[in-house]
Amino acid sequence: MQNFHRLAGGINVEGVKLQLLLHPELWNAHRARTGRESPHREASDIWVRWREGELGEAPFLPEWMPAWHALSALRPIVFGLMQHVAATFLGGVLITRIPAGGMILPHNDRGTWHAENMNVKLYVPIATNPGCVNICEGENVVMGEGEAWYFDNLREHSVQNHGDSDRVTLIVCMRVE
Repeated sequence: MQNFHRLAGGINVEGVKLQLLLHPELWNAHRARTGRESPHREASDIWVRWREGELGEAPFLPEWMPAWHALSALRPIVFGLMQHVAATFLGGVLITRIPAGGMILPHNDRGTWHAENMNVKLYVPIATNPGCVNICEGENVVMGEGEAWYFDNLREHSVQNHGDSDRVTLIVCMRVE
């Protein structure tokens, strides 16, 4: 595989699943990424670490959002991923949900300060199905639950959920020197 790299497997996501069920109010508290014109318009988000009102175009320091306190099971996952890749800085952290039959349209994240300066973006599926396909420059991969995957989000990418259940994924953005 050229565009996707599996970094780890066996990450315990069960605690996060339970906490997401207990806190449905966290979904879509921030809609900046999922507006009508966005390639993410069919998705729902939980912003865990970001900055209120910021879209990532200008330099900013991410802040812990209220979801961080409600989803304490994320802590060993996020900090474990940072340790795994020897990250020097933690950027944005979010959870995204694509409903059955939904998709993230083809796009790249070029042109935003955050995407270009947080040079490692890891994906950890919390809930998925065999019909959920990540696509990057014509290459497809089905990411398994509890696996950590890297790909360059500055390249064109998309996601199609052809399954009958939601795909929920943790995205952790970091700076690695």
